[in-house]
Order: sequence, then structure tokens, then C-alpha cells
Amino acid sequence: MTCQLAVWTPKARKAVSALMAACRKSMGYEELKLVHRPVVAQPSVTERLTAYRKQLATEPKAGVWSLPLIEKLEAQVGRNAPKEPRGLAKRAAKTF
Repeated sequence: MTCQLAVWTPKARKAVSALMAACRKSMGYEELKLVHRPVVAQPSVTERLTAYRKQLATEPKAGVWSLPLIEKLEAQVGRNAPKEPRGLAKRAAKTF
């Protein structure tokens, strides 16, 4: 028997969940209570960079801890956004 959750129907998932709950209950475990936590949106790297730069402009003394952080975030943005589309240099070299 293969286990492919992607093709299971919601009805089948509920049936398996009920079987697992019954099994846990027969073994003496407490019933699981799922708590869904709200997802808190994280600011993007560029948003964080602008916030740190604004703070640096208003508080120059904050440069002690914010300048290394700004440099690290700028390096991260540079790695995520290459200057040249990937594979373009290889294709150009093959055509010449």
C-alpha cells in the first residue's frame, strides 16, 4: 500500500484521522486539540533595510549596531537579486 496524501480525498483524510484518534484513545493518550496560530506577516528584507536606514538617520549613535546589520542585509539582497539573469552568460558564450 502506497501512502500518497496528495491524492487522498478529504473524506479519506477524516477517516484516517478518526482511526488515529480512536487508536490514541484506546492507548490512554489524551485527545489532541489542534490550535491554529495566526500567521504574523514578517517585513521583507528591503522594508527592514529602509527602517534601519531611517533609524540611523534619526539616531546616529545607533550606527554601532545597525551598520553591520545593514551591511549584512544589503549583502543578502545582492545574493537574492543577481545582476544578470541566470544562464544568460552561458547561452551567450555558446552562440559566439
